[in-house]
Amino acid sequence: MVGYAMTEEEEAWFKAYYETMRPRYLDPSDPCDKFFLSVRGKQVSSVTSDLCRLHRCYEVQNATSQEVRRVAETQAGSVFSARQKEGVARNMAHTTSVVQKHYSMLTAEAVVETSVLLGKLSEARQPRGLTSSWCCFL
Repeated sequence: MVGYAMTEEEEAWFKAYYETMRPRYLDPSDPCDKFFLSVRGKQVSSVTSDLCRLHRCYEVQNATSQEVRRVAETQAGSVFSARQKEGVARNMAHTTSVVQKHYSMLTAEAVVETSVLLGKLSEARQPRGLTSSWCCFL
């Protein structure tokens, strides 16, 4: 199970994609029920490859998910309280044992709280509008 929280702005981006862009790629003869579609109307096969192409196109340095996790973990370790660090550890879920130990306690409030904490690690301004009503569990 995965939990994440999104801002109202992020929700608006997903809604715009789903209502405006996604229908352009749907193949009526073979509809795909996945949220993200390739230009051929099929399930995206490699998000990593898509991100790498996007980074190359805009000349942005590529970063792996592990690199991002390590940086967030290191910053959280030096800034947050023990309780907050535990929330970040739950969110990072590095191993199956961590997932089993912590996800049994996963709540919408915990997901939103951790999302806000992780947003504080960024030097960028945290978007407004984070609400637990748009917390999603997959």
